[in-house]
Order: sequence, then structure tokens, then C-alpha cells
Amino acid sequence: MEQDRNVNQDKERSEPLQSVDPAILEEAVDILSKRFLAPIQIKSVQFLSEPERRNVLLRITLEDSPNGVPTSVILKQALPQESSKEDKEALGRFARDWAGLGFLNALNSPIVPKVYGGSHTHRFILLADLGEVHLSLVDSLMGTDQEAALEALTRFAQTMGQLHADAYGHTDSYKKLLKSLDPQTNYWPDYLEDMVSKRRL
Repeated sequence: MEQDRNVNQDKERSEPLQSVDPAILEEAVDILSKRFLAPIQIKSVQFLSEPERRNVLLRITLEDSPNGVPTSVILKQALPQESSKEDKEALGRFARDWAGLGFLNALNSPIVPKVYGGSHTHRFILLADLGEVHLSLVDSLMGTDQEAALEALTRFAQTMGQLHADAYGHTDSYKKLLKSLDPQTNYWPDYLEDMVSKRRL
């Protein structure tokens, strides 16, 4: 028992500690305060992502939220990358992520969480917290439960159908929003264009 405790302690010491820049939290509070026209204070911050991931996910619990203000929000941040090429790709993913969610929010689509705002400076967006339960498409498909995999694919197909139905005839609005967030970002990732061109051959 003592040996197990020592192993766990060594593991905790070897794992990198995650921390968040106070400036990011200050900007998040400012965005939420303006969004809800109410004073906002942070009660706690919980990391939902692993240290090695290229995106940071935080659950921010708010202190004594006034009426209409959520008790918690999700902060999703795209981390800067070392090389200029990788960082350009990261910025493109961030801009498309923000534009896509904002676009579907404007259409009142039920398939995406609400977007409360975002930051160009720190590359984050603030989203509605959908709760603890998360059904992962990847986990279901990589598992051994065939029924669970089929259910996951069905949910995915239904969601994609809803997305296309909501977005049909409105793609120009998405393009305009994306270019307002980052004029240099392409509508499609470069690798996707390569895949499509090869598919046509």
C-alpha cells in the first residue's frame, strides 16, 4: 500500500503542471461581462485537456452568476506553434472553428453550443458548457462494441444532415464572418483541398 502511494506521488511529480495566463482569464471575464451586461467573477478553473494537446480546454465556473448568466463556460484556446507554417495552420483552424460556431449560432442551429465571444489576442472562444457527459465518435468507433459504433455513426449522420439543412443557402455569411476574423485564412484547410483534387484523379 505504501509502495502504491509512493508510485502515485512520483507520477504526480513527473507530470507537467498546467497553468493559465491570468491575462486570458481577465479577458474572458471582460468578454462575459460585456456579453451579459453584468459583473462576472471566476470561482474556479478546471483543465479538461491534457498538457500535450494543441488546444487548451478549460471549464470556468463563475461565482454567484446573476440571472441569465451560466454557472460555467468552456474556454477553448488554440495554442501558438513553434514554426511559422504550423502556427499559420493553427490560426486557420482557430478562425474556422470560431467562424463555424458563430455562423451556426446566428442561424439558431440546435447542433452547436452557444458562443459567448472570443479573443483574437489570446486565440480563444467562450462556449456554453454542455455538462460532464461527452459521447465521443472516435471512442465509439475505436472500441469493440459494434452497437455503440453504429449508434455513434447514426448520430453523426443525423448531425451532419441537420448542419447542411441549417447552412443551405447561407454559406456567403460564413465566408464573410471567417474573413472578418482572419482575412488570410482559407475557407478549407490546405490538406482538404489536396484530398479533393486527388479524389478527382
